[in-house]
Amino acid sequence: MVTAETTEETFKELNQSGEREKRQLQVYNIIKGLGACSNSMIAHKLKLPINCITGRVNELRNKLKLVGFSHKDTDPYTKRKVIYWKVVRDWHKEYKKV
Repeated sequence: MVTAETTEETFKELNQSGEREKRQLQVYNIIKGLGACSNSMIAHKLKLPINCITGRVNELRNKLKLVGFSHKDTDPYTKRKVIYWKVVRDWHKEYKKV
C-alpha cells in the first residue's frame, strides 16, 4: 500500500471512530493548560509520537481556528527553535456538544 493511501485510510478510521475529535480535545487541553507550547511538548505530555500531534494542531489552527501562533523559542526537548502555540478561542464556547 502506498503511504498516501495508508494516511488517507487512517484519517477515515479516525473520523469514523470519533478518535480524531477526542485527540483534538486532548491536544487543545494541553495547549490551554500550558499556556503556550510546542508540538514536541504536547507529544511529551500526552506520551504520544509527534506525528500524532502535528495533524491535530493543524486542524485546531487551520480548520477550527481555536489555536494560533504564540511565539518562537527553543524547544526544551529538541533544542531547536520552534513555533509555540496558544489557545485563541474557547473550545467549549464554540463546540458545546463536547
